[in-house]
Amino acid sequence: MIRNVEEIVCAWDEGALIHTVQKGDGKKVIQPAAFVYATRGGVAWIELSGEGLVAMPSKIQIRKGEIILFNDGLMMTSRTGERIYIFPFESDNPETAVAGHAIKEFANKLKRRGVTWQEERDRVRALVAKALKDLEPPPPSYSPKPHMYDHPGRIKIGL
Repeated sequence: MIRNVEEIVCAWDEGALIHTVQKGDGKKVIQPAAFVYATRGGVAWIELSGEGLVAMPSKIQIRKGEIILFNDGLMMTSRTGERIYIFPFESDNPETAVAGHAIKEFANKLKRRGVTWQEERDRVRALVAKALKDLEPPPPSYSPKPHMYDHPGRIKIGL
């Protein structure tokens, strides 16, 4: 297992694409994710929908399993046998244009609000940390900024 997954994923400043291959039938699903967080023994990601970023149990995905470096991202085989490939989203890559539409829209909303990707990642981390008690701490080199727009207790995260 990779020693510090959080150090890798916290550097992704345009979100991520999650490619899941189901065990058995091999069904493939691609999900846009605003943020990926390392958990003890796996990863969690916050899905994006056309409505923006919403953190509800159905929108926070958590998987446990062994994680390895894979190309410019991560690969994990979950405890249920599904293979999960997690790659940073690259807005200038035409191959990810369709799946990345929600990520681009979310980035535009953040820009209009004057909020950086990292500031929103920090804010969301604080909100989901209560639900995901096994989040890995940020790497020592990482220093989050305080946020004036925190709204503790809100269910809707983002815009």
